[in-house]
Amino acid sequence: MRAESDESVGAARRAKGAIRGALRQWWVLYLIALACSHLVEWALHEDARTIPAVENTVVIPAMADDGPIGSEQVRMALRRWGETTGEDRPLVILLHGSPGLASNFSRLGELLAAHEYEVVAPDLPGFGRTIGPTPSLSIRAHARAVLAMMDRMGVRRAHVVGWSLGGAVGLHMADLAPERMATLTMLASAGAQHTEGSGDYSFEHAKYALGMVVFTAMPELVPHFGLLRGDGAWLASMRNFRDTDLRPMAELMRRLETPTLILHGRYDPLVADWAAEEHHRLIPTSRLVMLDAGPFLVSHLLPFMHADETAGYLVEFFKRHDEPGVAPLTGAFVQDGAEPRPAMFGLIGSGLARVPRELPWWVSSLGIVLAAVVLPRTTTAASGLAIGLMRLDIGVAMVGIVLGRGVRLRPRRSARRWVALLAGVPFLLVLLLLLAPPFVIALFERLGESGAVMGVLAITATLIVISWTPMLFTWKGRRRLRAKFSRARHHEYWPSWALYLLLVPHFLRLSIRHRGPLVFTACNPAIGCGGGVIGESKHAIMQGLAHAGEAALRTVLIEAGGPSADRARATLDAIASDPGLGGLPAVLKPDAGQRGHDVFIARTERDVREYFKRVRRAVVVQRFHPGPRECAVLWCRHPDGPRQTPGGERVGFIFAATRKEFATVVGDARSTIERLVYAHARYYRQADALLAPMGETATRVPHEGEHVEVSTIGNHSRGAEFRDGADLITPELERVIDEISAAFPAPPGGGLDSGRYDLRYACDDALRRGEGFAIIELNGVTGEPTNLYDPDRSLGWALSIMCRHWETMYRLGAVRRRMGHRPIGVLQLARMLISFRRSAR
Repeated sequence: MRAESDESVGAARRAKGAIRGALRQWWVLYLIALACSHLVEWALHEDARTIPAVENTVVIPAMADDGPIGSEQVRMALRRWGETTGEDRPLVILLHGSPGLASNFSRLGELLAAHEYEVVAPDLPGFGRTIGPTPSLSIRAHARAVLAMMDRMGVRRAHVVGWSLGGAVGLHMADLAPERMATLTMLASAGAQHTEGSGDYSFEHAKYALGMVVFTAMPELVPHFGLLRGDGAWLASMRNFRDTDLRPMAELMRRLETPTLILHGRYDPLVADWAAEEHHRLIPTSRLVMLDAGPFLVSHLLPFMHADETAGYLVEFFKRHDEPGVAPLTGAFVQDGAEPRPAMFGLIGSGLARVPRELPWWVSSLGIVLAAVVLPRTTTAASGLAIGLMRLDIGVAMVGIVLGRGVRLRPRRSARRWVALLAGVPFLLVLLLLLAPPFVIALFERLGESGAVMGVLAITATLIVISWTPMLFTWKGRRRLRAKFSRARHHEYWPSWALYLLLVPHFLRLSIRHRGPLVFTACNPAIGCGGGVIGESKHAIMQGLAHAGEAALRTVLIEAGGPSADRARATLDAIASDPGLGGLPAVLKPDAGQRGHDVFIARTERDVREYFKRVRRAVVVQRFHPGPRECAVLWCRHPDGPRQTPGGERVGFIFAATRKEFATVVGDARSTIERLVYAHARYYRQADALLAPMGETATRVPHEGEHVEVSTIGNHSRGAEFRDGADLITPELERVIDEISAAFPAPPGGGLDSGRYDLRYACDDALRRGEGFAIIELNGVTGEPTNLYDPDRSLGWALSIMCRHWETMYRLGAVRRRMGHRPIGVLQLARMLISFRRSAR
């Protein structure tokens, strides 16, 4: 049998070696392809920035934010429409966004020229066909460059139209040279810092820096053979945003005197409608025209998709101010169909919509993190909707969702899953912001608030279906998918918070009756930490059970801190020198732990060394008991004092007992242990918990009829099956447990009120006689009656057990409070939880 096991494990290792070899081959092929790509690019390299010999160029000084840089020059490429009519009309200058080109205005330029205006659109420095040094690509440097272009062209005054980020260039022109600005039009334009993305300067510039890394690294790391090189517009755009500081813009707008037209689409997804309304509020000489410019991205592309309508508003505006000194029109005009939609869920929805832009970005991200931990798919769907409705920045949402979903990752899968998160979340959010808002808005307009809720739930369900679809194509995937539905139907697999959520009314009633929500933490003063709520020392408790003699398994504490090798050596020395530990195998577990986390049976010295490499907190070394049976016995003190029974006086009673059955599969000489687990009628529901500790052993093929124990830790979350063990409770067992509990050493006035004993034993009959068992550990007030997880019992039965148990705990806590023991407070409990979580990490 041993030879067959070694052969199976060896085969698994050879298979993994073959996979690693294949991966190395792919890396070699990738590097060869990358080298060939760079070689082809070098061979075909041409200066793509060279401007053909054309007349439409102007030579200007190279500009920084503060002005010209020495004698360096830039050749600015222009596009022109129309001719000078002889009338003293101002020139029309069209400024593109980022990324953008002068050619973006081909249609709009023609339309304006038809109204006898001479129109010019430059490729701003760093973009298009303009060449030369670019010490800065900020909007202020661009404003100086356009003013220098006007100087070289002999232009005295101009109507300046800035689209997107080009509008902010126009704002700086109006600030630097107001006498040269006939008018300024902000066309779907960016402006003040607090209306841009997250509203935070540092966070926005971190996004741009990341964008620069992506657009710089992509052409170098992807074998594209020249196809991705392009003209560098996206990299220039990231630098344009990075060099720009929008923080002074709000004050600049307040002092602006230039007649200003703000032309904006109501559903613009890049610059929110509320940003245009804010800019109108800040600029005293502005008129706001809100257009029904179509859905989402179409609403931003005014020069492309709405050139005729845009030209009509511009010409009317220009003609009013061709001659200087005409008072500007102010106020707002909202086109039919561009009225703001009523907020979903009335005043509450309107308030919630403002929250993300009123709070610091990190507060919004933290809220998304907390939501994503509990409801990852619903949070992702809601975030995509909020982004599409311009109520949330995509960067803020990405940070929150990636971190929130990252918290849920298992350590062994973290590297692979983090890569998937970082690659998948941005794509998913972009997809959602494009698809979710039209769908939800349509339902909202037809069905009201209930329609909006249905829309979010439908999107969430769609995300779930998409994530589950790949599982349908493999047998293992289908078993995993079936397990998800099966766990949802059986309360024994529900998370603790779901079960306790059903008890909230009961807890409220008990809190009112006993005048405090945490009265039960006055119990078990001998244990501390709120009677064993969280963070109590297992070693200290076992020391308190020393009076039980050999019934309490020997433990040794290995303190936290120090190199892992030193702690492993101290553990091995203790195992070798302390007869009470009985040598290897030995049980290793955190001194403060819950739900079987990091409990491990070390069978070799190598196991001990590997354990301490991953566990840095204090650890208990405990003698291993072979069992083979295990149970849990919950003892509670009588709240009204000792009682007389036929067997004598009893301080307390056994509230419940639970059998723990370990998972065992039977080999068929064909299937691996992993497949046997997934094929089992029960074990497939907890396959991850059962297989993860086994590592490569899960790939072994057991021989025909071989019994393989796949769970050895008596914890439900680690795969053990819990059964109601009421048949184990006898007067003899109750007497022994009562004597051990009553004798638990305590400070004056202290003692033990409730505790769940985890016992290992060999025979049911001996246990019923109160003999032949060993205490693994004793849990405090949060040691629930684990028979509630019996798969043959109903949810109602489980809830009734929980209600009776907590009623007893509150009564015992009230008794202790009358004796002078104070319950812990809510803040103290929160500090204990934080401290425990920090140490667990």
